[in-house]
Amino acid sequence: MKLLIATQNQHKLEEFRRLFATVPLIGLDQFPRFIMPEETGETFQENALIKAQAGFDQTGVPTLADDSGLVVEALNGRPGVHSARYVEGTDKDRYLALLQEMVGQSNRGAFFTTVLALVGAETSKPVAQPLKRVGHAIVTQGYVHGAIADTAAGVNGFGYDPIFRLPSGENMAELSPEEKMRCSHRGEAAGFMAPFLRKIF
Repeated sequence: MKLLIATQNQHKLEEFRRLFATVPLIGLDQFPRFIMPEETGETFQENALIKAQAGFDQTGVPTLADDSGLVVEALNGRPGVHSARYVEGTDKDRYLALLQEMVGQSNRGAFFTTVLALVGAETSKPVAQPLKRVGHAIVTQGYVHGAIADTAAGVNGFGYDPIFRLPSGENMAELSPEEKMRCSHRGEAAGFMAPFLRKIF
């Protein structure tokens, strides 16, 4: 049995391959007719569940999906669930637009979060926090708190990593992939989910 990662973001798929090194993963490239559902949820959890359910329904393969985003205090939580669609264009277009919005803001507080949802796997096993059951799915959530930097820095990572400053003083994009795994929102959520996955796969 294999686990499908329901993402069209190759960077995320590569991260999950590192985070779940002992779990046999496959990507959506194995299912060229797959139709990614519209992310109509108002929360990260709702969107993760939509994607995980679509993966299982369309392929019959146990599916893990994530929904991740950046929450900025001074912007009333934006870009939030719309992080990947904040403005048209590239990742750079999006983080530059956000930097422009933050000009003159004294409150730079922000956090990244990831919700992971697992659908279609054997889920009769007991779960406890930080995992929880939502219907027939298993869900967990990870965070990393920091701030919006004044300028972009670093060449690693993707998304808003170049402008997210960690408490250590580094921007997320300045970390190596291994360093990012140890402190990131996705790394934390995956760390919560990994022991459960290893019992199944």
